[in-house]
Amino acid sequence: MGYEVGVCIKTGDIVWYFGPLPAGMNDLQVFKIKLKLALGPGEKVVADRGYRGDAKVIVGPEDWKSAIHRRAMRRALARQEDINRRLKRWGCLKQVFRHDRNKHHIVFEAVLTITQIEIEHGKVPFQVLNYSDPAFIDE
Repeated sequence: MGYEVGVCIKTGDIVWYFGPLPAGMNDLQVFKIKLKLALGPGEKVVADRGYRGDAKVIVGPEDWKSAIHRRAMRRALARQEDINRRLKRWGCLKQVFRHDRNKHHIVFEAVLTITQIEIEHGKVPFQVLNYSDPAFIDE
């Protein structure tokens, strides 16, 4: 089972999750089912290459317009990877789940909640200081 997790670039808060997802779905398919529909006009997401192929997704390096933009996007992706690492340390994403599969989402939601509480109490994820919206970055 897999999940899509979104992190706010400015705060590091976990702001989105979707799942559990059936095996075999690629990232772009998952994005189009739910998150893309939740985005407002002009909103985009920063994602890795698995999401390539949609105008609502900024994927590097081909979408990165300048050195400043590249730096900001690398830091944003590093923040997401930091959160992914924190979630994986619980083991619920890589170890065999030995309980009712229909309850896996409950365990995952608990892990998300604990991780978010840690963030709110000082265990902030990888810092993205002085972030500016990529749409407005010029060199």
